[in-house]
Amino acid sequence: MPIDVSDLGRRVVIRSLVRGEKGPSGGPLMTDVIGFLRAYSDGVAVVERRDGSLTRVAIEDIVAAKPLPK
Repeated sequence: MPIDVSDLGRRVVIRSLVRGEKGPSGGPLMTDVIGFLRAYSDGVAVVERRDGSLTRVAIEDIVAAKPLPK
């Protein structure tokens, strides 16, 4: 996994599966979230979006993730 607890406080992008949903191609549906990584523990990554809302992503559902430039 390209992000971990050492990325706390950094701006990140995470692509994750949406469990139980199919995408337009018939494969699994995925979604992206961009923001500041506020937590990474207990199987969950928490990202603070620009509007201040928090998005919880199960680490096991992460397909791709990376820190973003400042």
